[in-house]
Amino acid sequence: MLEKVSARECSVTVHGLRYAYKAWGESSNPAILACHGWLDNAASFDILAPYLSDDYYLIAIDMMGHGYSDTLGEGRFYHYVDMLADLVAVLDALSMETVFLIGHSLGGALVTILSAVISQRVKACVTIDALGPLVTEPEKLADKMFSALQYRAQWAYKQKPVYASFEEAVMARQGGGFSMPEQALQLICGRGLHAVENGWTWLTDLRLRTPSMFSFTELQIQSLLSKVRCSVLLIKASQGLLQRMPSLFLRMRCLCDLTVDTFIGGHYVHMEQEVQAIAACIKKHFLLSKQP
Repeated sequence: MLEKVSARECSVTVHGLRYAYKAWGESSNPAILACHGWLDNAASFDILAPYLSDDYYLIAIDMMGHGYSDTLGEGRFYHYVDMLADLVAVLDALSMETVFLIGHSLGGALVTILSAVISQRVKACVTIDALGPLVTEPEKLADKMFSALQYRAQWAYKQKPVYASFEEAVMARQGGGFSMPEQALQLICGRGLHAVENGWTWLTDLRLRTPSMFSFTELQIQSLLSKVRCSVLLIKASQGLLQRMPSLFLRMRCLCDLTVDTFIGGHYVHMEQEVQAIAACIKKHFLLSKQP
């Protein structure tokens, strides 16, 4: 049984915005940047990180608008392409010239694209239950943009829900999408909720739920994946989302150095029963990876 390894709460300011992150291990060790999924936060790596902290310096960032990080200014909205620029800016601010990358869900999509765009800085990449972002068929793009415009026009009238208790908010999160193990649920909600006058509500910026104005096409994503030069480890969950991705094998074929391992669990497999085996798999992958 692994002894509990405490994380350090840290932050870095880039372009006037504060990015919060959790850090494990010694800063003199090889660096790992870990990126969470949509509407999650850095606590997504609370269970996995201690198994890697003896050999690596792992930082798990709260993406902009999530967790303890700042939100965007008035009138601005989020798109995952902008999150790529956030990640590069954080790496620069922390003087991390080369890194290993780990991402889950949306974070997995981000680190995979980042591996293509700044390939010279990425030693190896691990993506958990994701392989690139969701796409829009070209003939549906106009409708998607129209929906996004409508949502933005109505955004000023939307308010975050307020729950009578922390437990009620946790139950709402569990019923709102992917099933999560209880420990994972408590960790992510513990960092994602705060007390207000009449109860509890989310720290997460409501604008993150705004439909994107733009999406890549499948061919564009496959082209990006073909530019990845580092080794990639895809961690599949036996009951995860990748089972429903029709383009998965086409995307896998685009990567020049891909390893795939499957573990028992759902979308949050890295926070479930096989976390120790997943950590060992990641360590092996990093040790065997080709350096850029």
